[in-house]
Amino acid sequence: KDEKFQIRLLICLEKKGDNDLLISAINSARSNIPSSQAIINREVNFYISINDQEGLKNSLNSAIQSDAENPFLHFALGTALQSLGDDEGAASAYLKAIDLNPDYFDAHNNLASMYNDQSNVLIEKMNKLGSGSSDQRKYDSYKKKRNSLYNQIIPHLEECIRLEPNNITMLNLLKKMYYSIGDVKNTKRIKKIIDSL
Repeated sequence: KDEKFQIRLLICLEKKGDNDLLISAINSARSNIPSSQAIINREVNFYISINDQEGLKNSLNSAIQSDAENPFLHFALGTALQSLGDDEGAASAYLKAIDLNPDYFDAHNNLASMYNDQSNVLIEKMNKLGSGSSDQRKYDSYKKKRNSLYNQIIPHLEECIRLEPNNITMLNLLKKMYYSIGDVKNTKRIKKIIDSL
């Protein structure tokens, strides 16, 4: 039941490189201390390192079944799914973590960041277009999708600012998004906050 001992054991087994022994120790540690964030992180990193997507998902889903009200488990699942390229699954997991703990800064931040990465892909496509009518139609379509993503990002950035009012990085990103979607009132509001810092 000693978390520090379990972590030291897992680190030693990671260095040894015996994956069978390591997964056995991870399973034992998880059953002895099921809500340990440090052990769950080791487990997640193990499955990512051996590129076992199914093992990773099964492990976290199993943990969630035994502790469904633990927001960290949903957050860990979201992080894992995002790293595996499953943005839809990751968003669902992050939203569940937020539902369980509305003040979960990292879940709001990761969700906003993931959507922002998607919007950056659209912006790159927009910037590569020419000036012809066909390209203009594509540009308008990409812009509409980008703005839709911004509208999904903004509430999570607002929550991040509520939780960390002086986070200048978040404030600047939020100001940029309000400006991009043409929300002058909120652009000015955020600029005023930035100027006061």
